[in-house]
Amino acid sequence: MQQSLSTVFSVLAPVTGKSFPASVIADAQRIADVMPPVAKGGFEFDLLAPLTSVDVLQCFDVEGGGMRALATYLPTSRIAPGRALSCLEGLADTLSPTAQGWRAKTASVWLEVDAHTFTPDCWQPSVFLEFHKDARLCQQDLIDALGALSLVDLDAKVQVLRTIMANLEGDAHVSHLGAMLSRDDTPLRINIKRLTRGSFEGLLRALGLRVSSAPIATIIDDAYRTTLCLDVTDRPLPRVGAEFRFSAFPARERGWKSLTERAASRPLAPDSWNAMESWQAELAPHDMAGIWPDTMILADLAGGDDNGNGNGNGDYLALEAIPSHIKVTVQGDRLVSAKGYVGFQPTWRRFGASRDPARHLAPKAAVVSRAHDQDDALRDAMNRGLRFLLKERCQNGLWRDFDFAQRYSDEWVTGYVGTQVAAVGSPEALQAARGAWDQLRHRRPPGAGWGYQQSTPPDADSTAWALTLARDLGQDTSDHVSRGYSFLEAHRGDNGGFKTYSDAELARLGHSLPDTQAHRAWRFEQIELTASAARAGLDVAVTDLLRVQQADGSWAGSWMETSEYATGLATEALCGQDRLDAGDAIDRAIHWAARHLPAQHNSFKLAWLLRILASGPRADAAAHDLDAAIERLLQTQQANGSWPPGCNMMVPLPSGSNDQTRIESYLDCHGTFTTSTVVGTLALLVSEGC
Repeated sequence: MQQSLSTVFSVLAPVTGKSFPASVIADAQRIADVMPPVAKGGFEFDLLAPLTSVDVLQCFDVEGGGMRALATYLPTSRIAPGRALSCLEGLADTLSPTAQGWRAKTASVWLEVDAHTFTPDCWQPSVFLEFHKDARLCQQDLIDALGALSLVDLDAKVQVLRTIMANLEGDAHVSHLGAMLSRDDTPLRINIKRLTRGSFEGLLRALGLRVSSAPIATIIDDAYRTTLCLDVTDRPLPRVGAEFRFSAFPARERGWKSLTERAASRPLAPDSWNAMESWQAELAPHDMAGIWPDTMILADLAGGDDNGNGNGNGDYLALEAIPSHIKVTVQGDRLVSAKGYVGFQPTWRRFGASRDPARHLAPKAAVVSRAHDQDDALRDAMNRGLRFLLKERCQNGLWRDFDFAQRYSDEWVTGYVGTQVAAVGSPEALQAARGAWDQLRHRRPPGAGWGYQQSTPPDADSTAWALTLARDLGQDTSDHVSRGYSFLEAHRGDNGGFKTYSDAELARLGHSLPDTQAHRAWRFEQIELTASAARAGLDVAVTDLLRVQQADGSWAGSWMETSEYATGLATEALCGQDRLDAGDAIDRAIHWAARHLPAQHNSFKLAWLLRILASGPRADAAAHDLDAAIERLLQTQQANGSWPPGCNMMVPLPSGSNDQTRIESYLDCHGTFTTSTVVGTLALLVSEGC
């Protein structure tokens, strides 16, 4: 039987059935029946109205046979003769990984089919070119690409493109070009990534666009990533879209929904939002009853490549269904639409292995033994980790991680991660750290402190890390910093500990939390916070630390699982002190770390143990134990430069009816916190020549 995209839809039935009404699935099936069985694509739907239809998207990757599949499909397709068919035939014939110019930088061709205008016997898709993520096409490349899209008013569109390119700053770049070929005026869609708020507003002025910029500017400020979408006919159209995604699925981060509702000034349709939340599954061939796309079977038989994408040796192709992004569009002075996008794609899996697609370890060859220049291996791992961290920044220059109460942290995490990044000392690392501090400095007024995220009250730990970042960057003379130290010192208790929240701050937090013992624990004194305050340079906290070191040489952990983190922070803080008792305390901490080093495999804890040991003579840890620990750390680095999440944040929560407390752990789900910790440790080891 001839397969089509409907075959892929049959595989997706377990997730489409949870997400879409039966009538919507049937309507989409009409489109799928006339499209090829390429198992990469998605659905677009309105988030502000009841879910009555979805547009269908399909992706043809340039690498991996996508152009061959497109070329095979077109002669028998029911695409109407005209600009769309001519455009696709040209792309299928000329795009390849070995091509030149813009063609070599094109990753994929996307087709989008509008459900409302679709007729099975004669239809026209919109066509989009997606460029490689790391590609930065020059102006001439983009102009050449426009020539392949069968556009009318080409000269006018080129002139608008020139204006756009002249007003892009920093890392902002054109990521997609699209042609709405079913319309007579063939609007050109230009997608721009990494545009800052300031350059966005400047671009609107340069293009003479009078639109309400506030909803888009809010999204650029708050979203993990934002893509600006501009439409052009013979002139820029007075509408602007913003596609945005977060660093976690919408079912886990409230930001997806709240940010969209804030931009739209109205609630989202419940059934449409349910589709976004429900669209999450991984479907394997051995779980299906005889239904599987031929294209995936052939790719599976051919095996994968050498970059963690399968190798035909115990691997198989699964079909992954994940939320993609949300798009809001402003026209003139009003928001006209908010749309959700969910996707599906093949992904390599190994029988019995983790189903997280990002968790591929780096090749073993990347690990170099001490006899083959361990310093080079440390430096290489540090730089790859740094590149991961730089890519993981949000559009506003901050970092995010964790997922407590469906809320990410950016202020606390940015203070911490920025400090570790600054330790690398390279120009790009310092630029990123300074940019992060500049964002934090403008987030809250002087003396207000910083918090878990912008929507939460300020707390001692987040403030300590923001101050540490400023101090390590030599930016500790501003009013924000001096008054920040006053805020931090006000959280000091009577017994050598610091409180996360003051009573007033806890009352603010209490608007959304019941008054329970677990809630009140946030104002208990914590030695771990004393270590954070001391690391930030608060002198009174240093004295407190020396009084509360435990008999075994460690300092007690509280918000972080076990004591490696608190002991590492305390040791770092004491290293800058010219005091005999500080030296004695460091020696005891080093002996404690040396005892715990051989059995530790968690990357976050291992990095802190190594950092403690780097504070003293190498003889305090057996040379082979230290070398083995460093190699364990290097071996767990992943192909994308990160380390697996390893930091557990411990949170007190109410339990039962008798005001009891249970402790829940929340992992740094994006690995940013752990990776920055390892990068900071490697920077220290490189500087010490370990």
